[in-house]
Amino acid sequence: MMELPLVFLAGIAAVSFGCSLLSATALGLGWKRLGRLAPAAQSRVLLAAALAPALASFSLLAAMGFDLAVHLGAAQQCLVYAFGPPSSLSAGLAILWTLRLGRQGWVALRAVHHTRSIRRTLECVSSASGAVTRILPVDEPQAFVVGMRRPRMYLSRGLLESAGSGDLESVMAHESYHIEHRDPLRRLIASIGLAFHLPGIAFAIERRLAATMESAADADAARALGDAPRVAEALVRLARLRLAQVPLGVGMLGSDLEFRVRELLSPATRPDRPAAALLVAAAAIGFAGALLAAEPVHTVFESIVRLLAG
Repeated sequence: MMELPLVFLAGIAAVSFGCSLLSATALGLGWKRLGRLAPAAQSRVLLAAALAPALASFSLLAAMGFDLAVHLGAAQQCLVYAFGPPSSLSAGLAILWTLRLGRQGWVALRAVHHTRSIRRTLECVSSASGAVTRILPVDEPQAFVVGMRRPRMYLSRGLLESAGSGDLESVMAHESYHIEHRDPLRRLIASIGLAFHLPGIAFAIERRLAATMESAADADAARALGDAPRVAEALVRLARLRLAQVPLGVGMLGSDLEFRVRELLSPATRPDRPAAALLVAAAAIGFAGALLAAEPVHTVFESIVRLLAG
């Protein structure tokens, strides 16, 4: 009785991990070209890469379900002939994929719960200073954004007292970008999508995505203030400060200082494309294409499963 779900999961895992390898290969081949894009564009491309295996898996499931719904007579044949007894390879793939999804799902749920708990605590101990800004009675200089539906900026009293007016402007402009673009929510979505990747690839994409999100906020602060060197100097002066350990929190005082300063001081004007709307449209077209080609997609999946079953 367990053979059917095991080989089925192995087939989905093969598609998911195969798409992960394709995404990593595409990023590797286009790494230099990606670096020539604006930081915001880089983060959009990396977010799309993070979600690609999940989209491919869901598109496959939707296409198979649609094909079985249209060809009801083929369902029995599919279930009897497409799935054989699981091989060691299919069992290993199914177990690895299931463990990754379970672990990442649990980590995401805990992060959301922890973030909500911290948000409630921060609301209790902080005081309002504007519509989305709150002041924390903490001597250590800190600045970060927390919240997914209604993100807010938290600045510590220590930062307000120790940072110069120029540095404080840079910090607030940086954090305002995170609020406007709901970066904590984007990080949560990316973390769930990365569960469909192979572990090493997921780590590499997640690290670069976090860096480009911060770099995009730096670039926006530089545009708002009209002074990129000023923002870079603020980053260097605040380099010894550490971001509070808030899951899904984002802030200027994070890591990857060298990368971010280099991006800020890059003299070239870089294209800010592809736009988010174009990437969403491409995903929608891919999903619709899978439904339109449901029967051949289903047939290919059966072939993959037969191969894995041995």
